[in-house]
Amino acid sequence: MQQPIASCPRCGTVLQPLATLADDTTTAPELRAAFALPPGVALRGQLGCLPFFIASSVSIIAAVITSGVAELRTRAISGPIVGVLIREDSAFAGIIVFMAVFTVIFAWFTYRHIQGAIKYALAKERRKQARARRDTMQYCAACATAFAPDATAIAPAGVAKYLAAPPTSV
Repeated sequence: MQQPIASCPRCGTVLQPLATLADDTTTAPELRAAFALPPGVALRGQLGCLPFFIASSVSIIAAVITSGVAELRTRAISGPIVGVLIREDSAFAGIIVFMAVFTVIFAWFTYRHIQGAIKYALAKERRKQARARRDTMQYCAACATAFAPDATAIAPAGVAKYLAAPPTSV
């Protein structure tokens, strides 16, 4: 990593750290906006234990309905039965439906969770890299120019693009 330059290569004025200017309330609002980091990241779409509860509830309801329909269907075919007796066919159908519905719903929630976690991790890493790049930049008030560590001059309007750019390999 290169050392930050101490004075402006154009006019010789002492440079100020860009991060300090971005956080200073006395800095002009348009400069603060130009030097701001990309928006913060939030972990959205993560439901915690709720997917397990939803998948279980929907699966149980589907299994009970399937078992009931299977039981009514077999009773209609074979005639009425005295007492509370569930045939093997209806119990098996209920178990199969429970497993299938639970697997599909829980897999969908798991997929959403993984996608959200990946997006969050990528956005967090981009913001971390942008912060590191901004912390190495300097600003010359006399020239109204920001400087990267390698003394590349960047107009204030281009700082946001520079911060958001993926780092170049050295």
